[in-house]
Amino acid sequence: MAGPYENEDGSPRYGQRLDPEELAAYRRAHGLDAGIPTSSSLPDGGQGLPPGGEVNPYRYDPQAVPPARHGLRPVGPRTAAVPPWRSPRPRHRWRLLVVGLVTMVVIPVVLLVSSALLLTGGQGGSGVALSASGGVYLGASRQLAIYSPGLGEDTSRCAVTDPAGAPVSVTPLEGMGGSLSTIGTFTTSVEGEYRLSCPQGTDGVVVGPRAYTERFGIIAVLVVAALGCGLLGLGLTVGGLVRAVRRR
Repeated sequence: MAGPYENEDGSPRYGQRLDPEELAAYRRAHGLDAGIPTSSSLPDGGQGLPPGGEVNPYRYDPQAVPPARHGLRPVGPRTAAVPPWRSPRPRHRWRLLVVGLVTMVVIPVVLLVSSALLLTGGQGGSGVALSASGGVYLGASRQLAIYSPGLGEDTSRCAVTDPAGAPVSVTPLEGMGGSLSTIGTFTTSVEGEYRLSCPQGTDGVVVGPRAYTERFGIIAVLVVAALGCGLLGLGLTVGGLVRAVRRR
């Protein structure tokens, strides 16, 4: 009885059955054995293989593994032939330099401006130098001081009149153990032209924002902090420049 893969006469239903000698002759005729190394054709004599055995062409060969990409180093015997691995370029090469510039410039400026605002109570504007006539235009509700051009001159004895001609109270500046009591202060009520008269004259006398001497302690701390930030920022800036140049 014929099998499932045989015809009625016993011949194979699919293909043609060959004996080993015919199969070897067919493979040689069609070059099917070319390129398949045997144990006798290997340099080491095919150690570990049976005599005359064929070598699997799809076997793993560590010598033939290409080097890995994307910054990874290959492993195995090919490592010595690969150029030295380099780390990727740092992304934040300028970070230290930027931090140094901010610490050296921005922070000290903010601290010094804050100390000036504390000293003057947040009053904008600079002082105005008077002429011999003693007239000066001032805004309303301002706390001002009278500063003398010379040392030792008492401006607390100066007289001030408002735009309507009414006298304005002048009081000595308090603070610093009474050393500033020779500086006169007054507060404007309305906007307009005020007139000053002093025993030593008004030529060169300056009217400007009142100094809040009771805040000198906080102001001194801010000034020292500004100087410290400036020195620290200078060091960071120099270090950032050196670091950026070395990593180029």
